[in-house]
Amino acid sequence: MHRIAQPGDEARLDAFLAQRPASAMFLRSNLAAHGLSGAGHDHATTYHLWEKDGQIVGVFGITQNQNTMVQFPDDALHDQICADLPRVLAGQPIAVMIGLSSEAQMALDALGLSDPDLYKLNHDEPLFEVALTGFQDELSNLRRPEARDFDLLNTWFNGYFKDTGLESDPAKRTAEALTRAERAIRGEDIWLLCDRLGLPLAMAGLNARIPDTVQVGGVYVPIQNRNRGLGRAVVAKILSHEASQGTKRAILFSNNDAASRAYEAIGFEQIGTFRVAILKEPACL
Repeated sequence: MHRIAQPGDEARLDAFLAQRPASAMFLRSNLAAHGLSGAGHDHATTYHLWEKDGQIVGVFGITQNQNTMVQFPDDALHDQICADLPRVLAGQPIAVMIGLSSEAQMALDALGLSDPDLYKLNHDEPLFEVALTGFQDELSNLRRPEARDFDLLNTWFNGYFKDTGLESDPAKRTAEALTRAERAIRGEDIWLLCDRLGLPLAMAGLNARIPDTVQVGGVYVPIQNRNRGLGRAVVAKILSHEASQGTKRAILFSNNDAASRAYEAIGFEQIGTFRVAILKEPACL
């Protein structure tokens, strides 16, 4: 049976998502930060639940900025969920879908979003995990962004969106880079790796957080600084600091083979594949 999560469902919902923590970071982080309101922030999420015998067995989350996230572990219920999705999401625009590859593809097919021409990016990325045991606190050469970094961050985010394929349209990429640079200056969870003079060399951040786990994202090294191990270094230093604060585990999904090798070098192990599907324009179902 399908229904929308209501106040009072928080603990049961998080307990269900916690059974598959590596693939549910966005869903859990959004729940922890914004509750079940579904409003008031781009990442505030409406949670569609499927239940069987009083237990949650499937979740589809959709944020205020039209990003969707799936958790459908019970294969026996896939036919029912696929039948329900077009009805319960009728009239809802969708811009992005993420989740374990097979589950995300199932949902895209059920919603009639199988045409590859609809997407600017639709591919699987390796999903990685590492326990932070043994990481030592190391903040040397790391600092938070400051106002003086704005122009540099704007350039770097523009490059990040281009290199990863997250935004191919130059005008949209420019606008999104400006927004992300502003957020970074205001305190978004971004770190800069700097040289001995304090000049930034690379950046990385955390895009989801729950009490014992963080998810790494936004790793970027500008072209002139590549092939020096800086991407690996900035991630390792951030995770060392997180370990000192009591964080037990880190998750990330990797956009390319070179990045994957860098993450494996600091202990990450692949545990699955994660679908990232970004439509050229939001699809109204």
